[in-house]
Amino acid sequence: MIRLMKRVFGVAARPDEAGPSVALAAGALLIEMAASDGEFSAVERETILAVLRREHGLGEDEAAEMLELAEAERSRSIDLWSFTSRLNRELDRGAKLRLIEMVWEVIYADERLDGYEDYLVHRLAELLNLHHEELIAAKLKVLKGQA
Repeated sequence: MIRLMKRVFGVAARPDEAGPSVALAAGALLIEMAASDGEFSAVERETILAVLRREHGLGEDEAAEMLELAEAERSRSIDLWSFTSRLNRELDRGAKLRLIEMVWEVIYADERLDGYEDYLVHRLAELLNLHHEELIAAKLKVLKGQA
């Protein structure tokens, strides 16, 4: 796992910090979004794997390993704050906007927006200190295929 974290982010997760690494926090949020409508479909899973491969230059096996680790991290968490607090400390605004674009990609993987997904993405943007206008711009970018 340390090798994977070094490859994805250039450094290992700091052992002195509690909570998930940035990569696992982001991955767990993508899974949470996919499962928020009560169904974590195969197409949503494949979309997350594709996002992990594209965004982090991972191979198939590495992306699958990261997804598995993110699923375990998600199952240990009781709220979004445990993930967003880490992301707020370590990501700049541009990286958080890119994460929201990835979230929209996962949401629209099944070509529909569920009410739970809509609520959760708005809550996530709020926790990441992003403006509503930025959230909608990211959504439109994904819908236009520009993400």
